Amino acid sequence: MKHREVQNDMLQSKKDLFLKALKNNGPLGILNIGLRTVDARLKPARTNFVPFTIQIDLTTNCNLKCKMCEHTYWKEKNRNLSLKEFKKIIDNIPSAALVNLTGRGENLMNPEIFKMIEYAKSKNIYVWFNDNMTLMHEANAKKVIDLGLDCIAISFDGATKKTYEHIRNGANFEKTIKNIKRLQELKKEAGTTKPELFLVMIVMKENYKEMPRFVELAKELEIPEIVFAGALTFKGSKAKSLKENPKKELEEINRKTQEKADELGIKITLPLHEPKAFAPKDCSYPWTTAYIDCYGNVIPCCFSTQRNDSKMHKESILGNAISQKFAEVWNSEKYIGFRKKLLSKDPPLICKTCERIKGYY
Repeated sequence: MKHREVQNDMLQSKKDLFLKALKNNGPLGILNIGLRTVDARLKPARTNFVPFTIQIDLTTNCNLKCKMCEHTYWKEKNRNLSLKEFKKIIDNIPSAALVNLTGRGENLMNPEIFKMIEYAKSKNIYVWFNDNMTLMHEANAKKVIDLGLDCIAISFDGATKKTYEHIRNGANFEKTIKNIKRLQELKKEAGTTKPELFLVMIVMKENYKEMPRFVELAKELEIPEIVFAGALTFKGSKAKSLKENPKKELEEINRKTQEKADELGIKITLPLHEPKAFAPKDCSYPWTTAYIDCYGNVIPCCFSTQRNDSKMHKESILGNAISQKFAEVWNSEKYIGFRKKLLSKDPPLICKTCERIKGYY
């Protein structure tokens, strides 16, 4: 299985994706999907389509201090994207069929998030996001169900109270479990399967031995899928990388985790225990999707935001989806130049140093 973040347009079925494209943009919407498929393979500097999957950062405010997150270490001023700005971004991308509302903070700390979900859903858009579930109390759970939120990727990095609370500083294991279970109960009471849920565990030296037990936790929570992903590290957090652990031990943990998943019927994606052959030119992000931060800045991908390096973040900005027409940003001189450089022998620094490129994610 490919990582959810890589193929996030496939969170919905191909049939639903085509129907959304047809309803939103008629035959041109279907043509746009076809052109994206071609461009992702051929990688022209100037693309022939406009993305239909977009990631939008709603806030940089967060209620936790997680061990592996850049937010714990940075000194940037926090900001919420406003509803007015959000609407402008959505209206600026009429091709959008799927929007991932995940960024550098905790979404439920943006006071206008429910209005944003409502607006995106009114545009016939598939909406999902990552959430730490600490603020998903009953009232908020009812709201996301009533609004028809499509999916939540639950960030949960430990199978035991001790490990979970050590990594997710500020969270309470029992409270988070209670919130997840109550959301599941409320979905059943409402007679709906939405939002669909899957678990995401950021795997690092503190928790990788708990992976098999984490599969058991997923079964208990009635969650059918887990994505185990390696930690994206930066200065100050490099010791958490899987490459710091013995390869054979990781292989054994992966094997036991897969066995447990097969036994319990849980679908999983395992983290890499050794670098894979992957070069910057193999990355398809600049040809398939874009990340928009809470200022409206357009960035090639979400990986470039998780470095705890504000200078690198600013240098990766290719335009603005609030002050400019998105279609023009997408094929601007900056974007075209970025794509060309990515395919060259001297790719951009953010790509050279990317954990995904280095093969541990």
